[in-house]
Amino acid sequence: MSSEPLILAVDLGTSGMKVALITIKGTVLGWESEPIGIHITPDGGVEQSPDEWWATFLMVTKRLLGHATNFQGEPVSRKAIRAVCCSTQGEGTVPVDREGNALMNC
Repeated sequence: MSSEPLILAVDLGTSGMKVALITIKGTVLGWESEPIGIHITPDGGVEQSPDEWWATFLMVTKRLLGHATNFQGEPVSRKAIRAVCCSTQGEGTVPVDREGNALMNC
């Protein structure tokens, strides 16, 4: 298997989670996405669950790594991932407890 360094790119948007595996030269080896639900509050606000974000990240990343291949058609090694790059929606706040657990939706 190739050990070319890879980047796991994560985009958490209001419509869903997108995850891509990219070489350090910018070639996309594969990507996956999954919608994330929104919760309408009684006062008309919109929230999302940080627990759902995390569960979706794990699911989508596992799915991506299950089928991504390098240029020789070999499965990508998880050990080749050298960085994780995250992009998220702006102005969201998630209060957490001392252990880092979300206290409420964002």
